[in-house]
Amino acid sequence: METSQRPRARIRITWEGIFWLLLAAVLLTQGWYRNIGLLAFLAFFLFGLFLLQAGYLLWWRRGLRHVRIVRRLPQIMFAGRPFDVEIELENPRTRQVAVRVEDCSVEGVLRWHVPVLRRGERRVLRQATWLEKRGRHNWSQVRLSTGFPLGLLRRTVIYTQKAERIVYPAVGQINLAHLEWLLQVSSVRQLAWRASRRPVPGAEFEFHGLRDYRSGDSPRYIHWRSSARAGKLLVREMEPPATEEVMLILDAWRPSSPSPSSQTKGSYPPLEDAISLAASLVMALQRDPGREVSLVILDMESRRLTAVTGTPQVWSLLEALALVQGHQGLSVVSWGQLLGRLSGSAPIVWITSRPHSAELYDIPLPVALVVNAQDLAALPWYKSPNHQLLPVGRD
Repeated sequence: METSQRPRARIRITWEGIFWLLLAAVLLTQGWYRNIGLLAFLAFFLFGLFLLQAGYLLWWRRGLRHVRIVRRLPQIMFAGRPFDVEIELENPRTRQVAVRVEDCSVEGVLRWHVPVLRRGERRVLRQATWLEKRGRHNWSQVRLSTGFPLGLLRRTVIYTQKAERIVYPAVGQINLAHLEWLLQVSSVRQLAWRASRRPVPGAEFEFHGLRDYRSGDSPRYIHWRSSARAGKLLVREMEPPATEEVMLILDAWRPSSPSPSSQTKGSYPPLEDAISLAASLVMALQRDPGREVSLVILDMESRRLTAVTGTPQVWSLLEALALVQGHQGLSVVSWGQLLGRLSGSAPIVWITSRPHSAELYDIPLPVALVVNAQDLAALPWYKSPNHQLLPVGRD
């Protein structure tokens, strides 16, 4: 959602302008005490240029206020992945010269320089950037400024355009075939990657066989060729396609006193790695439509969400992962009592950020695979996201 308000304008002196005034004051002082008229004349000349700059900006006070601005942000953003920010400028009135455009967010400022914005011109500015942290991010304002012609003073018009986006966790690469094989041959709970009959929203029904026509059957399911051979009406019997189920459980644990290394990243690194793994699994399953994915998040408040891959419901799972905060004082056994009420035959992948996961075997659930965030580098079926991207166009 994006809102805009009436723009605000201000004029401020630049560092160049301060140096300009100091130089003029020094020249005036030397010329006055030493009776050197040339220095005094040069000082008054510098003061005159400064006043000329101020008068020009005051006379041009309405120029930037009439520029129309539209900011465009993508709806889907992942942490660590670049995306484009677009700013559309439309100038309905007089020509603007040497305009600087600044888009402000919580992560930094994007800048563009427009040498000339002619009357009636519409221009689209685009720049690639990226966000390191998952979660809710806000964009506050867009600033237009000009220091033409001398740059001693700068007139700035602030357009308040608030926008909010939820940045999904960073995702890596999953070898889904390898993961399925591990779930099938898992000797921990002797589970298989079983299929259950569940209707997929929007999916076509599969042909099952032929049967005699009954009152109330739709005429469009009548198989006329077989009916002609049999001498009676036969209809196609349909059933919903089978979907494969999988359950992901994220134990979002973080310590009560963060270590110095976690403060630099803004959170507990194993927790961020566990969230990234869960998001990577969701995205890998999303590329295989027709599966029912259940996501259980053990956070300050327990949540369970279900979505069918290949549908927009999957984005709600990623949104829930992006807003995870982490719990501190809850034991694995207490969570086990809560999870004991879960039922179903889906294989369970347990992802935890705890240093030790030996207690997980006491949970009354058929866990097929336990993944500790401390050991992600040793997983042959998972490649962690690359966080070495350089900032693009950010200050």
